[in-house]
Amino acid sequence: MLAVDPGKQLTHRWGDDLITWTITGDRIDCAMVLHDLDAAQMYAAGWQVCFGVLAALLQGEQQPRIVGEAAFRYGWQELKERYDAEFARP
Repeated sequence: MLAVDPGKQLTHRWGDDLITWTITGDRIDCAMVLHDLDAAQMYAAGWQVCFGVLAALLQGEQQPRIVGEAAFRYGWQELKERYDAEFARP
């Protein structure tokens, strides 16, 4: 944990990267500062799968944790390819 503003913001390391969670009303924003920009597409796809699990749980659905190779069965590869195109550098 690098910084905590209780009920408002939390910043921590994830390997060489930084993640900041900011709470505003009923919204939570997640921002990452990446050490390796080439990993952005993989992280974005992974977070989308994770937030999909969270959304299902918040809706009261039974949803297993999805990690590692299991993410491929939930569209991770397709998401990563979409982010490859979206994040492409000129």
